[in-house]
Amino acid sequence: MSRGTGADDKDGVGGEPRFVGRRTVRARDVAVGGDAPGSALAPGSRVINHSTVNNVLPEVPWPLRVGAVPPLASSFQPRPSLRSLVEAARADGQDVVLAQPAESGRVLVGEGGVGKSQLAASYYMDSNADLAVWTTAMGGTGQLLADFAEAAARIRVPGVYGEDDQADARALLEWLQATDRSWLVVIDDVEDLDQVLDWWPRLHPRGWVLATTRQRKALAAGRTRVDVDVFTEAEAHDYLHQRAPGLPDHPGTCNDSRCPAASIASLLGRLPLALSHAAAYLDNNRDITPAAYARMLAEPGRMLADVLPGDGADGYARAVHTTMLLNLDAVQAQEARPGLARAILDTVARLDPNGSPATLWTNPEALAALTGPGPRRWQRLSRPRTFRAIPRAIPGLSGVHADQIRACLLLLDRYSLTTHQPSSGNGGLGLVRIHALTARAARDTTPVKERHPLARRAADALLALWPGHGRDPVLQQTLRANATALHESTTSALYQPDAHAVLFEAGTSLGQTGQVTAARDYYSNLTDTTTQHLGRDHPDTLTARHNLVRYRGVVGDVQGAVDEFAALLIDRIRVLGRDHPDTLSTRHNLARWRGVVGDVRGAVDELAALLIDQIRVLGPDHPDTLSTRRCPGPRGARGPTCPP
Repeated sequence: MSRGTGADDKDGVGGEPRFVGRRTVRARDVAVGGDAPGSALAPGSRVINHSTVNNVLPEVPWPLRVGAVPPLASSFQPRPSLRSLVEAARADGQDVVLAQPAESGRVLVGEGGVGKSQLAASYYMDSNADLAVWTTAMGGTGQLLADFAEAAARIRVPGVYGEDDQADARALLEWLQATDRSWLVVIDDVEDLDQVLDWWPRLHPRGWVLATTRQRKALAAGRTRVDVDVFTEAEAHDYLHQRAPGLPDHPGTCNDSRCPAASIASLLGRLPLALSHAAAYLDNNRDITPAAYARMLAEPGRMLADVLPGDGADGYARAVHTTMLLNLDAVQAQEARPGLARAILDTVARLDPNGSPATLWTNPEALAALTGPGPRRWQRLSRPRTFRAIPRAIPGLSGVHADQIRACLLLLDRYSLTTHQPSSGNGGLGLVRIHALTARAARDTTPVKERHPLARRAADALLALWPGHGRDPVLQQTLRANATALHESTTSALYQPDAHAVLFEAGTSLGQTGQVTAARDYYSNLTDTTTQHLGRDHPDTLTARHNLVRYRGVVGDVQGAVDEFAALLIDRIRVLGRDHPDTLSTRHNLARWRGVVGDVRGAVDELAALLIDQIRVLGPDHPDTLSTRRCPGPRGARGPTCPP
C-alpha cells in the first residue's frame, strides 16, 4: 500500500474518468433520449458515447432511507416527557407554514450515555418522510459529506457526478430547499456545532433536522434545545423489568431504595447506558439475584482500584466502568478462548464508536494482521524499504480462529458491550458498534503494556481492508473515520517507531474521492504531527510534506507547489541522497508542476534527465520510470508534462 509519494497521475486526481463506486460513467457524458448518430434508441434508453444502455436509471424507490442508523436497544423507552418537548418545539412558531416546526432543527444535549442517539433513532425509524438521512458528525464532517453525497446520488439530484463529496453534498442541500417532498435529516453526535453550520439544511415547510450533541453553547437561530437527562425513576424501573424479567418488585409499587430495581437504578445514577449493562448481566445470569448484583455495584473499589489511577473515573463514567467490568467478567467466564473477549473489546474501543467494519474480524488479511504471530514481515506496502515487523501478538488474539471470534462477538453483544449491525441490502457495511463511554471504560482499563501493540495491529488491520484506487467510497469513508478515531485514541503509538502507513492511506483516499481541499488540510496536519513526533528530517515527515505540496497544487496554488517542491527536493537530497526513490519522485513532481506554470521546455529537459537516472536506479520497467517516459512530448491541452 503506497504512502502516496509517487507521481501525481497515479492518484487519478483530475485525470481520466474512472469508477468511483456509485457510478461508472460521468453524468455529463450521458444524453437522455434523443438519437445517436447512426443508431436508433429504444424508449427509455440513454446514449453513452454513442452506445445504447437500457434501464440504467430506475425510478427512485420512495420512501428512501440513507445511512447506518444504530438499532434501538431492547426494551427501548419511548420517554414521552422528552417527546412532548420535541413535539412542542416542532409545533412552536406560528410564522412557519403548516406542520413545519418553528426551528429548522432540534439539538438533543446531555451527558454521554443518556440515550440521545436512541431517541433520535426512534424518530428516524418512525418517520414517514419521503427521504430520511442518518449521518454522524463525530470527528468532523467527513461521514456527513459522504452520507449527503450518497443521498444525492440515490435520489438522482441533477449535477451529481459521484466524484466530489462536497459538491454532491451541496447539491443535496439545494435539492432539500427546492423539493416538495418531505424529509428528515438526523445528524448524530455533533462534536462542534459551528463545524456543521454550512451543512445544516435550511428551513423548509416539509423538512426538519434532528441533531444530537454533548456541546452546550448558544444555538443559531431556528434551533431549540431539548435537554436529555438520565431516566426518571419510573423509566429506570420499567427498563430493568422489561430487560431482566424476574425482579421481585414491579414498576410503580416499590419506591423503597432497598428494592432491587430501585437500588440498582440509584447506584447507577439511572444512566441508560449503565442500566443496559446491568440488565444484560441479570438477563444472562439468572442465578445472580438482583440484590446480590446491587451489592456488587455498591463495592466498586475492589474492582477499580487496581485499574483506575486515583479519580480516573467518577460519576457516570465510574458507573459505566463498573458495569462494563462486571459484564466483561461474565463474558470471560463463558468464552472458549481465554483473553479473547478482552482483546476484541480493547481493539473495538480504539476504533470509531459509530461503527468499525465487521469484516475486520472475517477478512483473512485483516484477521491475520490482528491475530497472526509477530514479528513477521508486512507485505501490503509497495516498496521494500517500508517493510517492517508487526508488533508482538496480543494475549488472547494470537492464533485465534474466525469461529471463536464470531462466538465471542455474540457474547459481547448479549452483554451490551458491543453491538453487531449486519450489512444492509443497499450496499451498507456490516458494523460493530460500541458506545463511546463503554469504549472509554475499556481503554482506561487496558493494561498499559498492551496499548501500543493493540493500536499498531488495529492500524495494520484497517490497512489490510483498504480498497484500491476508486473502489467502494462507503468503505473508504468508514475506514477513514476509524483511522481518525484510532489516531485520536492512541496518537503516539501510530508514530512509534514510524508513522503508520494507514495515516497516509487515509489522506490519499480523500484525494482519490475528489476531496482535494480536505486532503490538503489533512496532510498539513499530518506534516505537523510527524514533525512533532519524529522530527523535521524523518523520511515520513518528508513524505507528508510531499503530499501536502501536491494537494496545494491540485487545489490551485500552482506556484506555491513549485516553490515547495524545490525546497523539499533540497531536503530529500540532503537526508536520503540523490538516488533514493523518494528523491526521484520529488524531481518528477517538481518538473511536472513547472510545466503547469508555463516552463514547458525546462520541464521536458528535467524529465529527460530524470528518466536516465530512473532507468539506472529503478530499471526501465518500474512504474515510476514508465510514468516519466509518458510525460515528455505533445499532450494537447494538458501540456507536455502531463500535469494533474
